[in-house]
Amino acid sequence: MKDELPEVKASDAEREQYAEILRTGLAEGRLTMEEFEERLGAVYAARTRGELVPLIRDLPERAEPPAAPGARAPARAGRSWADRIGRPATSRG
Repeated sequence: MKDELPEVKASDAEREQYAEILRTGLAEGRLTMEEFEERLGAVYAARTRGELVPLIRDLPERAEPPAAPGARAPARAGRSWADRIGRPATSRG
């Protein structure tokens, strides 16, 4: 299956999974807004699964390429990314 990955067309649901992983990376401070915007644009422009994988490769707890369309991105701390952005800082550094 891994050999087929670059040639398999990406679905809208898969693109959304990868977008959510990027949103989480932004909310956690792992991506700058510039990196996020660049990668998010690439996610929505991706035509194949193989184009999606490198966009999240350096983020922790990333999901492997989805096995089936409609599978959900991994839940993190039970909150959506939108709930975490714009809230008071949780660190003092």
